[in-house]
Amino acid sequence: SACLPPEASIQIASSASDALRLILEYDPQIILTEWETPGLNGAELCRSLRQTKAGQRIYILVLTKMFNEELLASALEAGADEYITKPIIQRVLDARIKGALRMIKLQHEALHDKEQIRQNLVDMAVLNRTLEQAALTDSLTGLPNHRYAQYRLIEEWETSLKSGNPFALMI
Repeated sequence: SACLPPEASIQIASSASDALRLILEYDPQIILTEWETPGLNGAELCRSLRQTKAGQRIYILVLTKMFNEELLASALEAGADEYITKPIIQRVLDARIKGALRMIKLQHEALHDKEQIRQNLVDMAVLNRTLEQAALTDSLTGLPNHRYAQYRLIEEWETSLKSGNPFALMI
């Protein structure tokens, strides 16, 4: 298809087992599959793929001879993302693939953003520990400071009240 990026690779499977082997080998971003295939129909393929982590990322286009609402509902419920009717109209196929590529790009951006947020949270946790340490210790000696003593005094007082154990403070 003309709308595919130059680095795209197209693999063709002749059977369901061949398709699953190719999926494992190439880790595709988009799959175009017949709804009725020998050995494994489109619904079974969609369900099988959606049960795996890698299969959840794949954009699945279902190819069908006829369109009806029941078939569309079955395909979407099984995990298909989109459908194309036969005979294939090149403009429609290109439009569906462009839509799939947009969705894939958005998924990659969302994953990148999620990873960036996770890294920022890790960095903030490290900074918070550093700041807490700086707030509770004397910068010259590294010993606990007055703020730390107040914090611990309140903490021990509350523990004593909750447990009923005696509390003593010696200075």
